[in-house]
Amino acid sequence: MNIRSRAFKIIYFTLIIALFLTIITSCKSKEEKPNPSKEEKEKIPKELESMEEKTEEVIKEIEKLQEEIEKPLELMKPKDEKKKEEGNEGNESKEEGQKSDQKQGGEEGGSKEDIEKKKAEAELEKKEKIMKMWESIGKKSEEIHASWNDYETTAIEDGASNEDITKFEDALNKLTIAVEEKKDMDCLIYLNSMIQHMSRFFDFYKGNPDGEALRLKYYARQMYLDAALDSWDAVEQNVEKLESTMDRLTQKTKLEKEKEELLNKLKLSVEDMKNAVKEKNKELLKIKMDIILKNLEEVRKEAK
Repeated sequence: MNIRSRAFKIIYFTLIIALFLTIITSCKSKEEKPNPSKEEKEKIPKELESMEEKTEEVIKEIEKLQEEIEKPLELMKPKDEKKKEEGNEGNESKEEGQKSDQKQGGEEGGSKEDIEKKKAEAELEKKEKIMKMWESIGKKSEEIHASWNDYETTAIEDGASNEDITKFEDALNKLTIAVEEKKDMDCLIYLNSMIQHMSRFFDFYKGNPDGEALRLKYYARQMYLDAALDSWDAVEQNVEKLESTMDRLTQKTKLEKEKEELLNKLKLSVEDMKNAVKEKNKELLKIKMDIILKNLEEVRKEAK
């Protein structure tokens, strides 16, 4: 009886200890379970991120180039300064004052030949500056080719189809030709097309909202580009796509509670661009587009 009783007690305490250890292990595993919104994200290859960064850099350089092209020539200083000494010469005769004005006007304005010379110099200086900007754009477009070469094999391994590859390469090749031909608007169109096709590659990496972010960027920019080309029917066709992309981005983006206002800000800027379309003003759409892109980068930064 004593042996059976001792055996029973040993078995009983063994079961108690086993149950206790099971409960502790279960609690510990729950505590250590990673947050799915943060830990289950697949890493995006650096080569792909580099491609997007370089594409955006070229877009910014093209926009600066367009600003430079539209700038008026600066031939000479304004003539407002020609009377700054007149206040100290109140006792001069009217005739002397007129001579002084004529002299200063002649010094600043110069002869017709001087003006033509200054104009030619200003035009040459502007032309050289624009040429250097095109050279920089050409070098950066070559860097995109290099980044694509680094990423292409990975893209195929991660699920890119022949169509995905062909569409991106076609846009990249057309960009290179547009740079060589110095067609700034064509460059922007092909660069934006690259952003659109690149969004497909970002979709391969689960848990990341970047694919939808690039599509939102594409539609916002395309609406402005179509407006700049006076294609308002095309602008209106993309309004619904802009909104639906924003909805999908909202569903896929996980932010800390205190940062959710950034997503709301982005939604409002998308709504503002939609409402601005009816004004049919390209400069207004440019402003709305820039706000969307700024808000989008803030959201992406916090969602990483």
